[in-house]
Amino acid sequence: MIKKIQAFDLYLFQKLNQKTFPKWLDHFMIFMSYIGNCGYFWLFVTAYFYYGAPPRQEGIKLFLVLIFATLLGQVMIKPIVKRKRPYHVHNIPLKIKMPKDYSFPSGHTMSSFACVIIILNYNPFLGILSLLVGLGIAVSRIYLNVHYFSDVFCGALLGLLVGWCLILWF
Repeated sequence: MIKKIQAFDLYLFQKLNQKTFPKWLDHFMIFMSYIGNCGYFWLFVTAYFYYGAPPRQEGIKLFLVLIFATLLGQVMIKPIVKRKRPYHVHNIPLKIKMPKDYSFPSGHTMSSFACVIIILNYNPFLGILSLLVGLGIAVSRIYLNVHYFSDVFCGALLGLLVGWCLILWF
């Protein structure tokens, strides 16, 4: 099963890297990846919900889900799986600063989708907007060759799971 997933990841990686994309798309993807760094965008959204939009409880949920997603992905899963990033394996140049941690799961995507489910549960319209941002961040990580598709896909699933568990608990 893992060999099939790796083969599919490699196939998508090769297809993506055979194509030439316009420069504006490079800039857009770099921006989307950047706002996902350290959860910048989601911390801003959290502050908005906590300080600006009632009820304050949603801001607390967003803050907690970011902590839980980070602990699960960065502290627990990445050190166990130790999957190398695509640019390490295939020796390709990067358009962004080189991440220093492992690839699986995508922390950017996990945090994004954990927040998306919280926001979607609170307000469907804002949830759809946040989903678009989350998808943009997720796709940017594949586009910029810092993650394989399965890293991002599993990051999204784990993020949704963490967010859903927090909704049930809170």
